[in-house]
Amino acid sequence: MKSSVIIFLIIIYIPLAAIGISHFFSLPFDVPLAGYVDEAEKPAFSLDSFLSAQYQPAYSAWLDSSLYPRGILIKTYGSLNYHLFNTGNQILGHNHDVFEQSYINAQLCITEGDDFSLQENKQSMHLFIEDLTAVQKKLQACGKSLYVFITPSKADFHSSNIPEKYLALSRPCSTRAVDYFRECMEQTDIPYFICADMKGQLEYPAFYTTGIHWSKSYEQLASHQIISHISHVTGKNYRNIILGDASSSTLPYERDSDVYDLLNIWGQRNNTYYKYNCTRQYPQKYPVEYDKMRFLIYGDSFGEGLRKIILDSYPYEEIFYINYVNYVTDKNSSYTYLEGSWDNFDFGYYLDNTDVVVMEMNECMIKDYTLGFAENLNRFLDTYSPNTTEINPMASVDASSGEEWNYDSMYGIYPKDTDFAWAAPYSEMFIQDAGIYEEGMEITLRIPEQIFLQHPTDEISIYVNGKQVYSCLFQDEWADSVIIPKDEIEKIGTDNGLFRVEIICSQSITGDALWQNGNDNDLAIQISYVGRAR
Repeated sequence: MKSSVIIFLIIIYIPLAAIGISHFFSLPFDVPLAGYVDEAEKPAFSLDSFLSAQYQPAYSAWLDSSLYPRGILIKTYGSLNYHLFNTGNQILGHNHDVFEQSYINAQLCITEGDDFSLQENKQSMHLFIEDLTAVQKKLQACGKSLYVFITPSKADFHSSNIPEKYLALSRPCSTRAVDYFRECMEQTDIPYFICADMKGQLEYPAFYTTGIHWSKSYEQLASHQIISHISHVTGKNYRNIILGDASSSTLPYERDSDVYDLLNIWGQRNNTYYKYNCTRQYPQKYPVEYDKMRFLIYGDSFGEGLRKIILDSYPYEEIFYINYVNYVTDKNSSYTYLEGSWDNFDFGYYLDNTDVVVMEMNECMIKDYTLGFAENLNRFLDTYSPNTTEINPMASVDASSGEEWNYDSMYGIYPKDTDFAWAAPYSEMFIQDAGIYEEGMEITLRIPEQIFLQHPTDEISIYVNGKQVYSCLFQDEWADSVIIPKDEIEKIGTDNGLFRVEIICSQSITGDALWQNGNDNDLAIQISYVGRAR
């Protein structure tokens, strides 16, 4: 009781003092709030707007967003509710554990739509499974695969912290969506994975009281397992993330504390957060060859997490991500907005550039059946005929020549200067010249001194047709040609003299560090020439 009184007095005193200082010195002293910020302009007063009742709400909105110290008052109010009454703008359970309504509904089957003991829900699930089964068969006929995974619910892992008032609403003799989904999927040969089955494998917390997303360490472990599963079911040899030792911090990693921040309260989180230190899986020179990931991932923010984990380690993989019926993004984070309709989604384009369709659903979202994605994909596949993406390679990449470059055959390379072009930390180009098979390949690069003004070392790796042909750690400015002799080119192999060259750099700087002109391009290395050995 004494500690609660002290907390109460401190919470009250600090804002009052801040308000007094703010008004005394005429300073707009305030603190920022987390979440969506509503901004409003001060309306111009007129008799017509006043009499029509348009002025008053507009003025109230402006006053609400402009009043100082609004942030202090809101955080004070939130802190009092949080510490004294265990309430807030989110659902708070025991131990100040943050929940979302949809997760509780799915776990306790509070609504009829969440209860799969009901016949109508079973029928809807059967129709969904029929769509998935048909999609799998049609994808297989095109040489592609389907993989489904279900992400976990905090309400399942932290069920003992759910507030009692929700427990009282639980439907008796009910069946959770995830349990009935498992029962139905067991009758098919569709590869699937329910992440909650990993409960016994977790060394660190699955969820934290401060967030609703799974912990970073759980996400990493599950992503590693999912990539392994997909490699197994497709027969592909995909690079995976390598999980090393774990790091701990009193500060959250990424989304470990996403919802706590939205509570807008004073005080620090009282948690220790964990994540695995991940490294890349590097291929040997020969004979190991890794397949390029070409995934189309449908899902929510959990599915987006898988995409991020892959691209953080392997930015050259071809990962498309669909967020509900909201938008689709590629590896370059270019967005195409769907505006709530699958009519705006180019199924043909994405399937042409995809080997594996990955569907992610959270336990609380299973009942939404991918919001029609599976159904529309099934319908589209009836008339789908795969098209091979045309690559228009260059005979060479030569910055000193006057030849115009075909940037469609490149990735991560900026417009050329007089005798070089800057490239991003990952760059890729397609070169086609049968003479390379006879004479070898030459790659002329330069690491400028500006890199080492910000980084002590820089590692450069070069891959040709998926095989590593060069790797070196640098500590100083460097410029030279890397020669890949004819005998190595023969071991690498090629179709019609087509070579895919990838250059990966461990360090980079921004354009602003060079030119101080607001250029935020990520610059890693200068490329002068890639082509037949000269």
